[in-house]
Amino acid sequence: MEKFIKKNKSLLLYGVIVLLVLTFIGRSFVDSFNELFDDYNLITLDVEVMTVEEEMNAYVLVFKEYPNVEYTILMDNYTIVKTNGFDEKVKTGEKITIRTFPQYAESFSLIPIVAVEWNEEVLLNEEQGYENFLKMFTGK
Repeated sequence: MEKFIKKNKSLLLYGVIVLLVLTFIGRSFVDSFNELFDDYNLITLDVEVMTVEEEMNAYVLVFKEYPNVEYTILMDNYTIVKTNGFDEKVKTGEKITIRTFPQYAESFSLIPIVAVEWNEEVLLNEEQGYENFLKMFTGK
């Protein structure tokens, strides 16, 4: 019986250590994500559309000013801009204003766009776009 108790204590201690490590890793990820995509890191860019493609509930755009970077409008934000006439309005050669996180282009293959304006018409407002973007990752 004493051997059984010692064995279970070891398993319990091991389980607690694993739980602590996973909690630390999870918090580190969430903190890093929150810091990386803090709304203070958003910047406004006036860009000319070089290419725009529609792919599975997303728009993928490349701009003349940043030809080696792909920007994306995803999920709920995609639905909003599509409803607001994105397909008819934003074409190759069009100039648009976006809010995005381009300083992280080297870390991610697709840079999220959280606000879009075309000819002074708001197709996606920043507040809703940023909220939808965060919701994709947090589920809230």
